[in-house]
Amino acid sequence: GMGLPQLKKNPRPLLPVLKQLRDDPSDYVRKSVANHLNDIAKDHPQWVMEIAENWMQDATVNRQRLLRHACRTLIKQGHPKVLQIFGFPPAKKCLVTFHLPNTELQVGDHLLLNVELCSKHSESQNILLDYVIHFQLANGKVSKKVFKWKSFSLAAGSVVTLKKIHSLRIITTRKYYSGTHLVELQMNGQNVAQANFNLCV
Repeated sequence: GMGLPQLKKNPRPLLPVLKQLRDDPSDYVRKSVANHLNDIAKDHPQWVMEIAENWMQDATVNRQRLLRHACRTLIKQGHPKVLQIFGFPPAKKCLVTFHLPNTELQVGDHLLLNVELCSKHSESQNILLDYVIHFQLANGKVSKKVFKWKSFSLAAGSVVTLKKIHSLRIITTRKYYSGTHLVELQMNGQNVAQANFNLCV
């Protein structure tokens, strides 16, 4: 649809409408509210975080899902406040071992990621695990892309081993370039480990 510069600059007049529709029985309507908030968050992240914090009070399951979807970009960006709202504060006393079994790859191969988390904390804690690949560009710069991995509860004193397969197949939305690529492991919004792999095109 057509952009509305005034509302993009100041989206606050939209709040009564969004609030009226947040608990609509239609999943389609609630998803539209979430997408609208996600778009607003790109220009006004703090305001959307304040809305999420307020709306989470006594929120139904459907509204919690709406807010999680609405804050998906902020969650990927690792904003501490929004992660705290959804129950993912910085992890405590967690030892991380991150390993790429194969670091010499070609386009079409699969990148393997191995992670071991060892909790030394006395209480269980919620973990949101993502990984970030810094893709090489033609001009020598890099473009970061956050990929979702897993959310789970890490029990006190437990050890969890995870494996992930990331395809490097050719896709229309990304062009690959040869060079060293950095992979960062992101846990509850914080960079906790990193490793490199070489890609040959």
